[in-house]
Amino acid sequence: MGAVEVLQALADPARLRLLARIADAGEEGCALEAAASDPKAARKQVARLSAAGLVEARGGAFVARLDRIRAAVDELASAQPRSVEIPRAPERRLAFLREVAERFEPGRSYTEPEVNAALREVHDDHAALRRYMVDAGLLSRDDAGTSYRRA
Repeated sequence: MGAVEVLQALADPARLRLLARIADAGEEGCALEAAASDPKAARKQVARLSAAGLVEARGGAFVARLDRIRAAVDELASAQPRSVEIPRAPERRLAFLREVAERFEPGRSYTEPEVNAALREVHDDHAALRRYMVDAGLLSRDDAGTSYRRA
């Protein structure tokens, strides 16, 4: 699981409290009934924690995987910083767009969702960024507008 999934799982206070109770039990683990006053509601919370890799079942008990939190923090720390704004000055914008174009392999076709995902890592307004790149001739788009290539 990625850092985003881990953080989303930790965002709910009830889930976080449940994870803390499971972590307090240590490597022996803890039965769901011992960790929660409402086991039915806790099952849903444990499912979310398990999907994020934060809890694993061992026999009839659950064990916290706090190393997943450390891994998520490391992933976020090593991530490239996102650009806050697209430069307005034409020469600075072109330099910025050329740098962004390096994310795409020459000769490979990309679908629009693939292009959007790559551009979203750089800037929230991926549509504007894609349009600027096509206008600058750094990305070419097929006539149907469904396939892109690095120019």
